Amino acid sequence: MLIRDLKTADAIGIVENSQMAGYPGVAVVLIFVDQSRARPGIAMEAFAMYLRHVFESGAQVVHLEVLESNEPVLRMLRRIGVSPQVHMREHLYVAGRFHDVLVFGIDRAQFKEIWGRYGAILPGGKRPPAALGGSRPV
Repeated sequence: MLIRDLKTADAIGIVENSQMAGYPGVAVVLIFVDQSRARPGIAMEAFAMYLRHVFESGAQVVHLEVLESNEPVLRMLRRIGVSPQVHMREHLYVAGRFHDVLVFGIDRAQFKEIWGRYGAILPGGKRPPAALGGSRPV
């Protein structure tokens, strides 16, 4: 999913997923938002809306890997009450050096609780977001 600024239509981020190889029902979700161009809160909106779509599509667990230096995403996850389950030291080589990676897991029940707290303030109000369609319960 491409994340666009509604005022300018500029592409400011992406959210995507795939099934974790060898683990049916486990979706690996990637999110990137250009914080220098995005308004505050857009990562939370995109993440919540996309995770709802992923769970509605049959995922049982969502697996996230986040660079330890990615403070905006880590701050968002802390804000919604999601804690890292694994800390992999010097796991990923990016931009000329190794980085630590934090691994998070969100199951269907935890997502329902998160959606219960934040769903009403996302696009569509108390209704599911129209952009990702569907009125099926999670």
